Amino acid sequence: EEAALCVARTPEGRAAVAEARVVALTVAGAEAEAAQAAALAGVRVEARAVERRHRAALASLTASRAEAQAAQAAELGALHATIAARAAAPAPAPLPHQTFIGSQLRERQQRQPMSKASRCRLWPSWCCSQRQSMPQA
Repeated sequence: EEAALCVARTPEGRAAVAEARVVALTVAGAEAEAAQAAALAGVRVEARAVERRHRAALASLTASRAEAQAAQAAELGALHATIAARAAAPAPAPLPHQTFIGSQLRERQQRQPMSKASRCRLWPSWCCSQRQSMPQA
């Protein structure tokens, strides 16, 4: 150790120590760069794995969405079929009380015609159909 101190006191010794420090720093820098490169490679591998997982999840969601849309389309088709079947079915016969009320109203109408306002109060659907059939001014 004493010899090393003596060598460090001479200009050549100081230059050798400085050169040894430069070599040590260079080696340490190279090791740090290698560690950094390895860490970066690990990050890249992990990023690719995450990207693959995200792509798989997106494909799964896309497939699920397509399945849901197909199910909705099938349900909508069934609903349209039900509506068409109900529309094609004959209208049910009026119930006895409906027939009686209808006959009473017809008799009253023959005796005393009902105003348009009264008809609209009793049959809003009739009022709407009259508005739709009227030409627009």
